[in-house]
Amino acid sequence: MSSIAQAKFQAVPKVQSRISLEAGLVILLLGLTFALRITNLNYNTPFVDEAIYATVGEEILAGQDLQVASAWMFGSYFYPIAAYYSNEIAGLVGQRALSAVLSTTAALFVFLTAWRLFDLKSGIWALFLFGLSGSSISVGQFGTYDVMGLPFLAISLYCLVAAALTAHPRRQTVYLLLGGLTFSLSFLGKYIALLYLPTLVLIGAVLFRNQGKSLRPLFDRFLALIAVLIGAYVLYFLFDLANVLKGENSSQLADRLIILQVIAEENGLAFVLAGVGTVAAAAPFLRRAVSQRDRLLLVSAALALFAATMALPAYHVMSSNIRALEKHTVYALIFLSPLAGFGLATIIRHVQGLKRRRVQVAGALLTIGALVWVVNYALDRNWGFQNSWPNVSDAIQYLREHGVNENSLVLASGSAIYEYAFDFNIWSNRNIWYSTWYMKYKDIEGVEAMKLAIADRAVDYVILDDYYTPEMNAVLEPLLEAAGYRLDWQEALELGSGDTIRVRIFIPPTEGVQP
Repeated sequence: MSSIAQAKFQAVPKVQSRISLEAGLVILLLGLTFALRITNLNYNTPFVDEAIYATVGEEILAGQDLQVASAWMFGSYFYPIAAYYSNEIAGLVGQRALSAVLSTTAALFVFLTAWRLFDLKSGIWALFLFGLSGSSISVGQFGTYDVMGLPFLAISLYCLVAAALTAHPRRQTVYLLLGGLTFSLSFLGKYIALLYLPTLVLIGAVLFRNQGKSLRPLFDRFLALIAVLIGAYVLYFLFDLANVLKGENSSQLADRLIILQVIAEENGLAFVLAGVGTVAAAAPFLRRAVSQRDRLLLVSAALALFAATMALPAYHVMSSNIRALEKHTVYALIFLSPLAGFGLATIIRHVQGLKRRRVQVAGALLTIGALVWVVNYALDRNWGFQNSWPNVSDAIQYLREHGVNENSLVLASGSAIYEYAFDFNIWSNRNIWYSTWYMKYKDIEGVEAMKLAIADRAVDYVILDDYYTPEMNAVLEPLLEAAGYRLDWQEALELGSGDTIRVRIFIPPTEGVQP
């Protein structure tokens, strides 16, 4: 029989080994999370949004606001400026590499939040569920302002959790102020983060009350700083924000069943596991509740917290708006993953605690199989995302070979992509590239301007596709034919969805081209 001292001495290597193994898993998962995002960043030509952000950032840094982006872009100039600098360093790969870094940072703080709230195993599973989800990988490879909002929102959540659990008043103040600052930065990345402010406040209130702490610091530090920072920004851009919030450039109506299907595909597993985690987290407190009123309050708080994690997907369902839904499901994962990680860790602990060896083995095999399926499913979703818009590299090459220059006039579906590819100076760009979303010609705007420019044969190249503005094809094709334009180049492309689209370039008769 070993003495107590011997037992302690013998136990030390086992504890160190266990911690080392778990630390290795964290490093491995973070490395895998980053690797899945940073590899193969040339998967497609720019999506129109990626091109827009870089060009907007270039204009702002040049002291110009030629596109007046603050009046239609659902975020500040925070991300476009970062996109421009990363693009200057390494082009489109640089933009997407920035997304990989920011998305991996979000994954790190999701892990830290789950670890701080629950335990290390829950943190590891939360990291797995967030870092290796299909939507999270895709957003982490894509140059979009969502990736600026995600890490700061994750940091803000972590700061609230840390503020509630720390025993040091000064640290609490630092955490709350840092949480308010990072939430404000998340809002500046993309305004949609504002929908998760009530969720953060609710989480903070529940945790502060659970720790027997006053809620006052949550309001006079965290919320007060947010009110000052965001309030100042809103006042400065009040008129532009009024136009943005009309939703004219951020709405795409769809059947609610389709929206629910997308949410289930992206967040379904995390949602179910988060439900298990919520029940597991509330159960000990429910058992200790001494009155029916306490039990009711506890159940209400647990249900409210669980529902609040899905604030952004719920907005899409209620508004029937499917625009940017896949990206927004990643915001929900920031809140779902810690609970889901705890739920999964609880299930595994329960199975491991069973005395039947066969059940333990079956559980282990089922877990391995589920992990393989989750990763394969995520990679399949990611492949579909990478191929979900047309690769227009051949169309760009056509324009290069045919001498598009600063004296040309081009009307194009997704015109920002071509503007980005040719990178003329910012002043000439506004006179070269016109989108089938909007055009200005001879002081006329919109579709009427397109009609007049085509009738005058002033447009040197018209690029139509079946993807960005397919509704304009039926409007412009008869006008092109009537004005004598001919189809000079076309290509059929198959998207990841299986749909085939056409990209076509029309040119005017040689004698009709305007100087």
